[in-house]
Amino acid sequence: MVDLDLGGANLHLYLGKTFVKKCINDYFNRTVPSLGDLIMPTKFGPLLIGGDSSQLGSANISFSSKMKLIKSLRDMDVDYVIIDLGSNTSFNMLDFFLAADSHLVVTTCEPASYLEAYNFIKVGLLRRLNRLFGEESADAGKKNHALQALIHEATMSTNGAKAKNIPALLERVKARHPDYLPLLQKALEAYQPFLVVNQVIDVQDVAPIVKRIQDVSKKMLAIRVRYLGALPYLEGVKRSTLELVPEVARNSRGTMAQRMAVMSKEL
Repeated sequence: MVDLDLGGANLHLYLGKTFVKKCINDYFNRTVPSLGDLIMPTKFGPLLIGGDSSQLGSANISFSSKMKLIKSLRDMDVDYVIIDLGSNTSFNMLDFFLAADSHLVVTTCEPASYLEAYNFIKVGLLRRLNRLFGEESADAGKKNHALQALIHEATMSTNGAKAKNIPALLERVKARHPDYLPLLQKALEAYQPFLVVNQVIDVQDVAPIVKRIQDVSKKMLAIRVRYLGALPYLEGVKRSTLELVPEVARNSRGTMAQRMAVMSKEL
């Protein structure tokens, strides 16, 4: 597990560590030879690469440092890399999110939370489209500057030239660059985030929220958002955060552990 919430790193606390001797900042500062030198065991199972947001500017890494880190993460000799991110929509956060093979967005049943979740999904897609020919992309060698400019204008323009939604962008591409329409459609099809609803008190609240996000994503973004599952609100989780013992470690046959096992298998 890698803590890449660079401005609010605290994953180590949830794995029972009150102190991280070496963290991701040491990788950026080149005080360790490789990313693997930061790996530390935890008594709850996962290996950990911790973060530290107490250093001024720790969230403001350069693009080249970010690309180097993403490559290093992909090259690690481990079974899985699970990245813990914050909810802000900085380019760094979005690029870490997009670099993953699977994308999980967590919300609650509160309107502010699921609106934020939808906005993160939306901005993630816009970033993906604007980096369609970026050096980190599989299509980097197929660069089309006219199409790139059209996507930028339609998604980020401040002069009123923005497209109202992604279907409108597809229509523009179809009219001006029809040969690149399949490439754009392929990028949209590949972006299918998973949605997890957390801290659920009444399970009947979940379906309408999931449907709302899925419907709006389909209509406005032309993408499919997949529902992965719901996690219940448990008082025990609050106790876990205070005592620095994960709920699934404290109660390995409990409701939370069972729900997470089902979601893991589905994922």
